[in-house]
Amino acid sequence: MKLTGFAELERELASLANAATMRRVATRALQVAAEPIRDEAKRLAPDDPATGEGKYLVEAIKIGRAAGASQKLGNSGSQVSTFVGIDGSVKPAKPSTRRKTKKGTGKPGGGVAAYSIMMEQGTTTHQGVHYMARGFEAMKEVAVERAADALREDIIATQGRAARKAARNAE
Repeated sequence: MKLTGFAELERELASLANAATMRRVATRALQVAAEPIRDEAKRLAPDDPATGEGKYLVEAIKIGRAAGASQKLGNSGSQVSTFVGIDGSVKPAKPSTRRKTKKGTGKPGGGVAAYSIMMEQGTTTHQGVHYMARGFEAMKEVAVERAADALREDIIATQGRAARKAARNAE
């Protein structure tokens, strides 16, 4: 896959008012670009409507901002990131009835986050489904095209807002 036109977009992005605006524009573009990957992963995720098995897994596939990405060592604040993955709050872990602590209370089970890893990677007795990896591989070109289009549109919209604001302030 060859990327073309991103150098021009990077120059246009750098022409925006400040670093925070650039980060917001880039983050929005990444989130738009991640939508086809999320949708394909949801389509490929194991879900049995008859039994309801896997329903929470499909509901839990979300687009989000990578927590702490701006705080990583070496990040000058100009990098943005997003992810397509499992939101563990959709079906949080419940206390297990079989795994007990010394006090006799149940240890928390894995919830949808642990279930998603077992479904994606597999276990010793279960072959992995690889719905996230296949979703990414199937839609990565579409995601890059959408990122470029969304970035271009958002830069134009942001420049228009800045021009209108400058005109209001000049009056």
